[in-house]
Amino acid sequence: RSDKAGDRLRGELHVHEDELNAARQKLQSVSASSVLEDQPEDALRKWRRECVDMTEASSEFDSSRIACAELAERLGQRIGGLQEEVDRAKVADRTLRMEHMTQMTPAELSKL
Repeated sequence: RSDKAGDRLRGELHVHEDELNAARQKLQSVSASSVLEDQPEDALRKWRRECVDMTEASSEFDSSRIACAELAERLGQRIGGLQEEVDRAKVADRTLRMEHMTQMTPAELSKL
């Protein structure tokens, strides 16, 4: 009989522990200022607005970060393209100089 009573008490203890853990979980979502405020409902509404604002700001930051990464990639590609153009221009310049030099007379070459 005492075993049954002990089992019943242990069962009730587990139920109360579960209720306590559930209440702790709920309290974790409430900030300290909400609990200590004279108007906890107002503080909770303010806290929720702040959470929404922070979520929006975080989303904007993520969008900006993605846009910056895309822009950096496009700029890198553009710089690569410009470098290729510069290299081609240098080769073309050298080629023109060589052609010009091959058409120069020995007297003109000696002046260089």
